[in-house]
Amino acid sequence: MTDTQANEQRSLRVALVGLGDAGGHHARALLAQDERVTFAAIAAHSQAGVDRFREQFPIARDLPSFLSLGALLNANVCDAVILATPDALHVEHALMSVAAGVHVLVEKPLALTSSDARQLQEHVARHDRTVNVGYHLRHHAGHVRIKAQLADMIGAPRKVAIEWAWPDPATSGWRARGQLARSWSLAALGTHGIDLALWFLDAVEIERHASLLKMAGDLDTAHEVTFEAGGALVHVAGSITYRARSRVTLIGTEGEITCRGTLGARGDGEIWHKRGRTDPVAVAFDPVHPYTAQLSAFAQAAAKRSRYNLVREITNVTLIEEMFSNAQPT
Repeated sequence: MTDTQANEQRSLRVALVGLGDAGGHHARALLAQDERVTFAAIAAHSQAGVDRFREQFPIARDLPSFLSLGALLNANVCDAVILATPDALHVEHALMSVAAGVHVLVEKPLALTSSDARQLQEHVARHDRTVNVGYHLRHHAGHVRIKAQLADMIGAPRKVAIEWAWPDPATSGWRARGQLARSWSLAALGTHGIDLALWFLDAVEIERHASLLKMAGDLDTAHEVTFEAGGALVHVAGSITYRARSRVTLIGTEGEITCRGTLGARGDGEIWHKRGRTDPVAVAFDPVHPYTAQLSAFAQAAAKRSRYNLVREITNVTLIEEMFSNAQPT
């Protein structure tokens, strides 16, 4: 048996670092996993956070807990970490984890600046470890199905439009206060839209862009950005001050697809396909929790020691960085 085959058969011990809202989504995925993944430990910055998490989720009493990433890594209890920590800590924590020899699934956005994102990419390239970024919408079963059949369904893509708005309840949280974060609506929603469009188009770079941010002090509460990628024009819009059912539209030379309510953590919604002048037809898919599917894909990549190219994520960070440099204060 080769080392790769042995790794693929061995259960991946995964620790969860960061026990807030995003950590809760990842915890549900960890608790739903099969024998390929073992929920190995948790870590938070305070004992109160650990205790609160234990009350909320049915985890084993003897599951190890730690009050810092360093303590977790020194204990040698995991093969991989999920970093659901605040935005400003992603690069530092990912660098520490890779240096300690563990695989990393880090929440979006990858970094606050393009220079930090490139530093992490260079660091990852020197180590035989997998680093994935948590864009769970790539793992929505409906999105996966239409991406696989995109050319047959719509021909050559010409336009992608993504709209997503919901009132963020964490109005006193670290991101809303501008602590350990650079953006609000873009970090919560916009970065997902940018990534999803690039993913659908199999693009890693954009050619040009124009944007508008609605600012509340130094933070964005709404965003509009248009760019060109993969031969298509893309428009991504969102806000954290009002609610609207999410919509993804993909239009090509032969047809169009509309996804309604597919953005979010549930993995549900509806998808419609229209070709030419025909009436729209529903696209069937079996809803799967996208965080569970994302964790399975990460475990498979880690078992194979797959090296993930972070160019698309660096493009995402760079675009948001440039949007802020052009933003007008209000």
